[in-house]
Amino acid sequence: MQLVIQRTDPLYKVVISVNVYTKKGDQGMTDLLRGQRVHKNNQYIEALGTIDELTSALGVVRANADEKIGCDVLRIQQKLKDIMAVVASGFQKKIDVTEDIQWLEQNIDHNQTMYPPKEQFIYPGEDTIAAQLDVARTIARRSERRIVAVLSEQLEDKGILQYMNRLSDYIFVLARMLEFRAVVKQALASSLEEKQSTASMPKTMTLDFARHIASEIEAEAKRMGVNVVISIANKDGNSILTQVMDNAFLVSKGLAERKAFTSAALQMPTEALKELVAQGAPFEGLENMIEEKIVTLGGGYPLQHQGITYGAIGVSGSTADNDIYLASYGARK
Repeated sequence: MQLVIQRTDPLYKVVISVNVYTKKGDQGMTDLLRGQRVHKNNQYIEALGTIDELTSALGVVRANADEKIGCDVLRIQQKLKDIMAVVASGFQKKIDVTEDIQWLEQNIDHNQTMYPPKEQFIYPGEDTIAAQLDVARTIARRSERRIVAVLSEQLEDKGILQYMNRLSDYIFVLARMLEFRAVVKQALASSLEEKQSTASMPKTMTLDFARHIASEIEAEAKRMGVNVVISIANKDGNSILTQVMDNAFLVSKGLAERKAFTSAALQMPTEALKELVAQGAPFEGLENMIEEKIVTLGGGYPLQHQGITYGAIGVSGSTADNDIYLASYGARK
């Protein structure tokens, strides 16, 4: 540490600064947290260095990922720093990672539902963040191996080892989910571009027009003797109007809005989406993505003019056939 005196007239100001270099490691030695002086190729130093490398690799992911993933990665980085302190103490310090292991397992289970099963060998590079995660995954595996080496005499302390094992699994699954999300988004974008390039200027969804469509659908529903929820969305899938008929099921409101969102986003009736998300189909697993807003239940119908989607209808609360009929009925008004 270096003490620096800076003069500011008429008083002296004391500033404490720390040099980055100490020259203490010039002979290939360094200190562990417990004060022991060891060579830099010591197994504990190798373990600490690899965990530190993993933390930095995850930092690249956090810098490029969305807010949700970024927050999750930060939590992992913070836990890795705690683990480094335990390793540096020669496992004299203790740490409870039970809750963190459960958190990783819950996220693994959730993320696995967001992409179809992978049976072939993975070649990283389909998506930038996923590729960065794959780099972090290999470092996590190496960290696990380094910890095994220093745990040979501390076999009773297996919590950290279990955490590192789950962490590499978590990173693998997260990378595969992001790859699948990127593929689907690209397929959707290409489909939308192709449709838009062959059409002229679309109509615009207005609140008055939304009210007109909803009233027409409600009148037809009353004639049929059913109680439904009607949602009208704009071209971006955002709800313009949601109309709840008397005695309609409360759960139908969310479903109607999701049906309208799905039809607007994918520019197709929701019942037609079933074939596209079936096993082996182009959009397999899509309904589990995009914040789980995508539904394949019938009752969503796009509003189009000269091939351009300018809004969508979602109807929910009756049978599938009735919902489909009412949504298509409103699209003709």
